[in-house]
Amino acid sequence: MNLRSIVLSLVMLASLAATSTVVKKAPLTTIPQGVRVNGIDVGGMTFAQVESVLASRMKKQGQEVITVTLGEKKFPVKPSQIGLKIDIASVIEELKSHFGGTYSLWRRGVLKKWAKRGYYVLHTPVIYNRSEIHRIFSEMQKGVESPPKNARLDLINRKVLPSENGQSMDLAGSIARFERIIQNGGDAMKARMYKIVPRISSQALKDLSLKTVLGWYETSFPSWGKWANRAHNLKVGGARLTGTVLLPGKDFSFNDTLGPRSAKMGYRVAPVIALGETVDGMGGGMCQIASTLFAASFFAGLDIIHGKPHSQPSHYIDLGLDATVFYPSVDLVLRN
Repeated sequence: MNLRSIVLSLVMLASLAATSTVVKKAPLTTIPQGVRVNGIDVGGMTFAQVESVLASRMKKQGQEVITVTLGEKKFPVKPSQIGLKIDIASVIEELKSHFGGTYSLWRRGVLKKWAKRGYYVLHTPVIYNRSEIHRIFSEMQKGVESPPKNARLDLINRKVLPSENGQSMDLAGSIARFERIIQNGGDAMKARMYKIVPRISSQALKDLSLKTVLGWYETSFPSWGKWANRAHNLKVGGARLTGTVLLPGKDFSFNDTLGPRSAKMGYRVAPVIALGETVDGMGGGMCQIASTLFAASFFAGLDIIHGKPHSQPSHYIDLGLDATVFYPSVDLVLRN
């Protein structure tokens, strides 16, 4: 081997040694500066320190109340109510996937440069009970919603009683907004409300003539002693019916107008006819209202879409003019 070959071999060995030094890999001692998790700068921390910081944040967040505002009302929601937790293990695994390996000097430099430029902004997955959130917001919705009121007629004073808009909460939209709050952090939100327009507006009735009576019928009832509850029910149901407007081509449903016969709706227990026998039942007396309406509608020439007579004659109305109703299965339906 000549001197030239020896020198060339030494140069190659030196080159290999230099290359070996350059490609030597090592782990990062801490997370690079600029890395953020849930808005927290975790640069310069170890994985264990990040876990500790996030655990403290989760404990604090678990004590914070999120206030939901609906119109003039405020509803506090505690994190414990919805099982709110932060998935710390998941974000630590993600950090390790970016910075937990061994890297060349060049690669470590690249990671640090990217971190400073804000390339690593992570969010801790939030765990919560979605069905419980839906239940809570459904209860809120019940507390703020109000049905619209159709324009009605005051037949005594011959004038139109104005309509009123109703309101309710946008359940799906409000829940979506709440979930963004708990995922991104925050202690307050305003729920979405929407307006419910009545089916019959005051404007629709402004030119209506109230001069001609097309049909009428009347029945009488006792209001003393054992009949007191029945008389009360007649007044409650009659108040819901009075002033109702049935526009041309439209249908009227007795059950939809008077609603469920329940104590919540103001009704009391009174005698009703069931299976051919007189027994006590909630909302007793509604059949007399239905029968009186049936007779008046018949003489007014309205179409009787659905009407069912009693199983036995009624003492308050002539045979053939009565109509039985039972919420929600047996209804009286009329068409103008």
